[in-house]
Amino acid sequence: MESRFNRYMGEIMPLHPPVKNQAETHLALAPEFQSPAVARCCKAWNRAFKAHTDAGTSSVWVPVRANEAYRSAMPPLTTPQNLCDFVACVAHGVAVRTILPAHATSLLDAARVAARAFKFVEGTSALRSAKRKNKIPGCETVDWDFVAVKTTTYPELPPRSAPK
Repeated sequence: MESRFNRYMGEIMPLHPPVKNQAETHLALAPEFQSPAVARCCKAWNRAFKAHTDAGTSSVWVPVRANEAYRSAMPPLTTPQNLCDFVACVAHGVAVRTILPAHATSLLDAARVAARAFKFVEGTSALRSAKRKNKIPGCETVDWDFVAVKTTTYPELPPRSAPK
């Protein structure tokens, strides 16, 4: 198999015939992978990579700026579908090394918080009315009825004088 030096990655890559009518060749998706959100992130990465390369940006900063574009194109955490798309973008970004694992942790933590918020919003009335049982055997659940509990107030005591 014939190979040549790839000037972008600094690696020896197999020489393939050029693909016609394919604008983005750096971060492509397999045809069987059908996620519009991930495709949008990949397109943003490719556009930024090409724009910064053409503009003469330092080769150190080109992938950094492209990775920023990838993260900026991720969907907002506003709906459950966007949440799924966001997680798919993070997972794909980690797989193709556009998102560092340290950044992925904080992004997935944000997705976890959004998921809890969606569950809370859709089940707010159900959570308040349903009696919850502990999942640990042997533990008892105590349901407090704050309306029926009597409160006792104590008269205020005068402030103590300091010892002499």
